[in-house]
Amino acid sequence: MVLRDIPVFEEFYTDGHDCLKCETEAEFREAVERLAEDDALRERLGANARETAMEHSLDRVGERLAATYREVRDAKREGRPVAVEA
Repeated sequence: MVLRDIPVFEEFYTDGHDCLKCETEAEFREAVERLAEDDALRERLGANARETAMEHSLDRVGERLAATYREVRDAKREGRPVAVEA
């Protein structure tokens, strides 16, 4: 993956692990050329990017939200304080 280096991607993607982050047109060109020339880099970034995408898929997010709602509901029913992790 080649991404623009902007704050919205900081939480999910790490430059050199699951993407190459770029700011300028020249950096984008260089990143695409690196990926075209380096099969191992392309495979590693691709595999890591797929894993990152799966971790943040709508299904996974939905599962976490549903679990949080169940925890809050159960705590309320039992009269105990709610301690939910973000």
